[in-house]
Amino acid sequence: MRVLGSRLQSTNFEDPDHVKTLITRKLGSSKSPKYGTKNSDILKFEQLYSKLNQKRKNRTTSKSDLTSILYILYKISNIESDSNSSSELLQTLLQNVDYKEENQEQDMEIDAPHFKPHNENKSGQFQFLKSFRYRSQDISEEALCKDLLYVFQGIDGQNISFSILEDSFVLAPNVNVSESTRKLVTEMCELGWLYKKVNDFMNRNIDSTYCDQVTQSLCFAFQAELTEFYRLIAILENQHQNYDETDPANCLNLRKLYLHIQEPMERMKWLAIIVDSIQGLKGGTIISSIHSYVLHGSPVTKMLLSKLLREVSAPILTMIKTWMIEGELNDPFQEFFVSMDPNVPNDLIWTQKYDLKPSMIPSFLTNDFARKILLTGKAVNFIKKCCHEEDWVLDANEHIPFNADTFSSDENSYSTLQNWVDHAYKVTNKELIELMFDKYQFLTHCRALRKYLLLGQGDFIQNLMDSMVNELSKPAGQLYKYNLLGILESAVRSSNANMTDSEFLKRLDVRLLEASPGDNGWDIFSLDYKIDAPINTILTPEIIQGYLKIFSLLWKLKRVEHSLNKTWVQQTSYKNELYSLKEIRSDLHRCNLLRNEMLHYINNLHSYLQVEVIESEWKKFQEDLDHAEDLYDIMRVQRKFIEVIHKRAMLTHEHIELYQLMIKIFEQIHQFSRTQDILYSSALEEYHKRQSMMDDGDEYSQVISPDASNTLKQLGKYYRANFDKFNEALSILEIDEKYLSFRLDFNEFYKDSRERESISQIHHDHGFDQLDVDHIEDDDDEEDEEEEDEDDEEHINTDVYRMPHGKRGSKGFRPQ
Repeated sequence: MRVLGSRLQSTNFEDPDHVKTLITRKLGSSKSPKYGTKNSDILKFEQLYSKLNQKRKNRTTSKSDLTSILYILYKISNIESDSNSSSELLQTLLQNVDYKEENQEQDMEIDAPHFKPHNENKSGQFQFLKSFRYRSQDISEEALCKDLLYVFQGIDGQNISFSILEDSFVLAPNVNVSESTRKLVTEMCELGWLYKKVNDFMNRNIDSTYCDQVTQSLCFAFQAELTEFYRLIAILENQHQNYDETDPANCLNLRKLYLHIQEPMERMKWLAIIVDSIQGLKGGTIISSIHSYVLHGSPVTKMLLSKLLREVSAPILTMIKTWMIEGELNDPFQEFFVSMDPNVPNDLIWTQKYDLKPSMIPSFLTNDFARKILLTGKAVNFIKKCCHEEDWVLDANEHIPFNADTFSSDENSYSTLQNWVDHAYKVTNKELIELMFDKYQFLTHCRALRKYLLLGQGDFIQNLMDSMVNELSKPAGQLYKYNLLGILESAVRSSNANMTDSEFLKRLDVRLLEASPGDNGWDIFSLDYKIDAPINTILTPEIIQGYLKIFSLLWKLKRVEHSLNKTWVQQTSYKNELYSLKEIRSDLHRCNLLRNEMLHYINNLHSYLQVEVIESEWKKFQEDLDHAEDLYDIMRVQRKFIEVIHKRAMLTHEHIELYQLMIKIFEQIHQFSRTQDILYSSALEEYHKRQSMMDDGDEYSQVISPDASNTLKQLGKYYRANFDKFNEALSILEIDEKYLSFRLDFNEFYKDSRERESISQIHHDHGFDQLDVDHIEDDDDEEDEEEEDEDDEEHINTDVYRMPHGKRGSKGFRPQ
């Protein structure tokens, strides 16, 4: 067992003749007469040594092997546990060796059938010697070099094989070499392990039908590297085959082999690192993984990785070139950073059919750079499929040649690629923008929307409003679209809108919204503008809906303005008749004041929306269009135009309270107009009755109910309260809305009124008489009259103009 646990090595006995002398002395001192005389044992040993020496001369056994064999025999004879038995074992070995000629080419073996142990001790020694041949084996450096050359190619050698358990090539445990030699061999075996990893990766992917193009390019790049590696192995094998001990300078030994493989091992390490880093990746992610190592400090390593990067980038760069020039996307393995949805129709090419895959963008391309590539290919497809310009071809190479096969990681290649992409991007999108503005007249469509949906064509809108009043006053169920279309055409013909190109006028249409119970025509009517391809890519249904939302507010505002103007025209037309009735002059005066306040609010709000909001944003919109570089920029400018108008016109969700206050004020103005219509109608009826009664000599006539004054007071009170809320809400918003608040109360009239009401309320709460605060109130007669009548009625009654009978005397009308 000591022999099994020890390392038998002739480190102190390098000369076989010296070991031979030691063994001869040992045999001479043996005292066992059973196996022959001392001289006979020495003679047999001499014969054995002569035969072993002959094998060495024939190169069957090396000098070191001969020394090792003799040293083992000598060590066996020196086992201290049983020196007599050891000597007898050595004698038994010599006695049982068969020296026949036919066994000269075989390794030295122990003839077990001829061994007849005399006791168990000798039997155990023989079994140990028999197993020792399989546990310990000397090997020459030449044989190790030969095995290593096989290992470098991933092939098991005679003494070095691949261990699945250890996942590495290992030297057989029964090989008897020094620790330093074993360590050196183990280090060189790493090259075989690296080669095996790279070669296995190539075998799995290079001929696979499911392998993506980038991975296949990487495999071919690996194959080129391995070809150089095979050339080195061939050179080393040639040196090994021409091995000559007499010429040590040209012979291949372990240390020379170690030096030869340093550079190939370093390159193979990087190939293996790349194999590990791209597991589960494909396309652009593989390129990004390799690119992350390119900035390595070693020039040799950087050159290797740059070469690999050039090879794996070639498929993606070819896809980029094909996509940007022809608009075609040939990507069967989904490895390009531009994706396509084949189920999306061509009408949605720009918005939905193509998109970016950020994870697939190679790391040497920025997101903005990838976006330019995407937009250029989109533009090519849009020009050919949506604008029907199939013959248009982009020839970017005419100005900036670019070859995907010569791309590398240096700055010049990046600069060339960037210049080529920028040129293709500018040329393609310039062509597309010219088509949209010239062939499809996008800006003219925008002007038509500005005129009709944003009420920019004033005479047309006024004619339309005048013509629609009667029709839209009907219940929603009694409205018919063909009647409204006839009115719309009449309004166009009777205004300057008739001068517009018929191509755009025919797109103007009427839209009836879904009606709710109690709705009339005003609630469901809207103008519409029809858009078709390819303009609908920019003027999408969402954009048109944004225009209609603005139209709805402007149309409500225009209707309120129209109703107030109508009441003013009505009062002006019948001024003499109405003011002849002295008892309603105060009511008429109150109507004038309230109408003027309402007109002040409506006119300033209308001016703010049309001038400060729409007109100013329209100017910015045109300026931004001049700087648009692609279709996305045009879409962004168009969307921004609508969103800013919505925000400044208080149509967004954050302005919902202001919008509700506006609508409430509009409703109160409509109620005021209806109330004034009833007042004027009743007054005119009374006027005509009085005229007829004067002609007939009748002394009796109707009187106008005093409830009219109370109704107007209540309307004024509620309108003022909502107006104050609206103005206060404006004052805390952004600068544009604050400017509207300033315009509505430029002389602080409403602010002073609120302060007077506040002071009046404080004195009222403390029990002061009304006369005690007269010195701080305005002396305006109208205000005094409102203070006196403030508590007469608490509710609005629109039907308050009753005409009780009265009598007319010679001095005028006296109420009963």
